[in-house]
Amino acid sequence: MLLEEDWQALGLTLLSSDDDKNIVLFSSAGDLAALIRRLEAYDGPIPAGQASRRYEGFVSRIEDVGTLAPRDRIGIRFREAGLTDATDLRDDQVYTVDVELWDFGGRAARQRKANEIEAFINAQNGEVHDTYIGPSITLLRASAAGKALRPLLSVPEIAYIDLPPLPDLEAVDLVRMELPDAPAILPADPDAPVIGILDSGLNEHPFLEGSIAGFTAFPTALGTADVWGHGTRVAGVAVFGDLRGLAPGQLVQPNARLVSAKVVQDDGSFYERRTLPSQMREAIGRLHADYGCRIFVLSLGDSRARNEVGRVGPWAATLDELVRELDILIFVSAGNRMPRAGAAVEQGLTEYPSYLLEAANRLFEPAGAANIVTVGSLANGSGLGTRHLHDAHVQSITNAMEPSPFTRSGPGAAGIRKPDFIDVGGTLVFDAPSARLQGAPMFAEAGVITLNHDFLRQLLTSGHGTSYSAPMLANKAAHLLRRFPWASSNLIRALLAGAATFPDPAGQVLAALSEDDKARICGNGQVDTLRAAYSDDHRVVLYSEARLEINQFAVYRVPIPPEFQGNGRRTIRVSLAFNPPVRRTRAEYIGTKMNFRLLRGCDVEDLSEHFRARGADEGDPPDIPNRFKCNLEPTPNRRDGNTLQTAAKTYQKDTTEYGDEYYLVVRCIGGWAEDQEVAQDFAVAIELEHQPGIQLYARLRQRIRV
Repeated sequence: MLLEEDWQALGLTLLSSDDDKNIVLFSSAGDLAALIRRLEAYDGPIPAGQASRRYEGFVSRIEDVGTLAPRDRIGIRFREAGLTDATDLRDDQVYTVDVELWDFGGRAARQRKANEIEAFINAQNGEVHDTYIGPSITLLRASAAGKALRPLLSVPEIAYIDLPPLPDLEAVDLVRMELPDAPAILPADPDAPVIGILDSGLNEHPFLEGSIAGFTAFPTALGTADVWGHGTRVAGVAVFGDLRGLAPGQLVQPNARLVSAKVVQDDGSFYERRTLPSQMREAIGRLHADYGCRIFVLSLGDSRARNEVGRVGPWAATLDELVRELDILIFVSAGNRMPRAGAAVEQGLTEYPSYLLEAANRLFEPAGAANIVTVGSLANGSGLGTRHLHDAHVQSITNAMEPSPFTRSGPGAAGIRKPDFIDVGGTLVFDAPSARLQGAPMFAEAGVITLNHDFLRQLLTSGHGTSYSAPMLANKAAHLLRRFPWASSNLIRALLAGAATFPDPAGQVLAALSEDDKARICGNGQVDTLRAAYSDDHRVVLYSEARLEINQFAVYRVPIPPEFQGNGRRTIRVSLAFNPPVRRTRAEYIGTKMNFRLLRGCDVEDLSEHFRARGADEGDPPDIPNRFKCNLEPTPNRRDGNTLQTAAKTYQKDTTEYGDEYYLVVRCIGGWAEDQEVAQDFAVAIELEHQPGIQLYARLRQRIRV
């Protein structure tokens, strides 16, 4: 592809690029005079004394040139609804749509164009409900007749016009538990972390007495009551986890406080008069400022969004921007899909788990975002109760700790590993009498037990879906933030990654898949909370939070005690997290990249010489022999593109020859944001683990103090 500056020299602005090397250019002057002059010069005679045509290096790279047609601006949701051409819009039918502008010029230029579009829509008896002008996203939510939208499809500054998102929500019924049988619930500690629930509202359930920090809604017209029920269920999992193990007389205390931000209507649909980027930025910003909220749960998704592989929408990009700006954690559900129905319903049983990798099973928007934490679902069991032990008409699809049949798969933005993690979210069963795949509440055992919004009628309920996996992991993150209240969001992510493993049942059921395909379903695995928060006698976690300048590297000395050099099974694991700037219209979505290498047995001076930036006249850097490289898995080419990276190496043979100090090199590599950013925040965690009985912790603690 031609460089961006090549086009800027011709008075053209690069608006969009993709992996197929298609680019969209914008001319602020309204003509292509400079480009045409180069094309004409190329078509002219070869200058005397030259072997090739003028500008051949430029023109020969261009395969085709054309203008965007109105049909190119019709969004994916419109196309899936059968509207593929401007003429498909009915003159008198009113559509509620999202109008997104290209990222051209600056914020002021996009604001002016948005104002012009709003004036046009108003003149056509339409209405613009909301306008969002972000760092790179400009989006209008409007209602207008087809005859008013049709001319907008020819406006050069408009990227697309599409139907608004459709939420991915599931209502579940009730499980039986009487209030006299409920355990004693203590209020959350006043200094417990605050988890923000962006959902359908929250009701004052008796289990939450004294643990709710606040209620709000965006916009306030939505009210705060949870009529739909989804928000109360999600909130219950966020502070209690799965309530399945409760027993009468048990003493229970939430590990976090809650603040609810209602962002959907009482029927579970999104509010049509606000764009999602605008709504999310206001809600998250307010909860962060007013309540000190640093953990957010977003168990909502756009079931109609079908972005190209590796691309994300405005909603996802806005969340990525907020994570970076506010240093927060946003846990997002991967999304749900009923894998089979109708005549093919049995395939939900027979073709599991292969359908988890189908193209139709890709992540819902905004789960593909790079800086958020995306969570897929694990089955909590078979989904069957004792009443089904002898019933051949009802069959399980999963066993405990296998991927849920409904969980969606990656990759995410720019092909990065998504989901990041998996956690318990329930399962489905094959129910022959109804010819359907069923879950909770019909099969209460197939779901996560949580709070019921209509608690006067029934205290608890059961539900299945990635909607519960996301708050399940947020619950674990709250434990970490309570232990390390000063920790950055990058450090919490790195500690979570360092404590994540594939459950054995998941590994077995996915054994036929490649490692990359396993990661598309399970990410880095399931997090062990205690492992993330504490070291053990035989297992030590070292960590660092820092800021690294673009195109620079840092070298960490990793102490290796004698006990870790001798024989015996021992593992070293490195985890890195960072939150880069993003831009959704770029083929390179992520603006800066980072990676790490672990080396041993060599001089730090040799490392510096190998990794330092070199001038064009200095030649290639000196090589580092392979014997000095700790070949961590997954390999660099499989992990370097991710914003959350973890890799490990297990040794069984003696490694004394490599000395008592290893070196961890962390590098920051500039991308398109190199001219805009000075440095990148990051966190890194290193875990050394030996067999139980080996006293690593005491030895390392003594050495580090010295």
